[in-house]
Amino acid sequence: YRTYRINDTVTLSHIKTDRFKNARLSVVLTVPADAELSPLNSMLIPAAFRGTERYRSFRDFCRRSEELDAAAVSDINGRSGDCQTIGIKASMLNDTYISSEDRASGFSILDGVAEMAEELFFSPLYRAEDLETDKKNRIDIIRGRKNHAYAYGKYRFAKLMFGSDPYGLSLSGEEDQIAGITPDDLRRRREALVASAPADIFYCGTA
Repeated sequence: YRTYRINDTVTLSHIKTDRFKNARLSVVLTVPADAELSPLNSMLIPAAFRGTERYRSFRDFCRRSEELDAAAVSDINGRSGDCQTIGIKASMLNDTYISSEDRASGFSILDGVAEMAEELFFSPLYRAEDLETDKKNRIDIIRGRKNHAYAYGKYRFAKLMFGSDPYGLSLSGEEDQIAGITPDDLRRRREALVASAPADIFYCGTA
């Protein structure tokens, strides 16, 4: 296990092992939970999956994942104490298990997944029509929370137990907050996070 300080805000933690056939990669930004900003943060990566400069649609991301031997890439929106963690996580076949012909040609699943992560963080399009679809889906989930005992109980418990404390905040936001998000809001927030938020890159695999 080794940890590398890439720069003032980026840290790489690396576990090199051949114990598993699959490798894991995650890129996580950690920021204070905030009543206004956390809902916006939570939309950044899901909205990016709708299209980037290279991958113009979610279908393009799915196609690229299949090309990378069904690598699974998804978003992270979690909590760590009083902080919110957002980013991406990926599970993929270790490059040592691809064919010798593919390796000789320069094909690398890890490189492909890293390139997808780069697109999601640095080149999202945030098109208005796509965002409206994501907002509708998020609002439907928020409204549907009342019909699921566990989800609603967890939400209400946090509100009653912690009140306005950061741990009591809903990281996914409320209906009115999601409805008011614009593409420009996402672009400004992404730029601010990429410029200053602490980023932790975790990798476990044969590379």
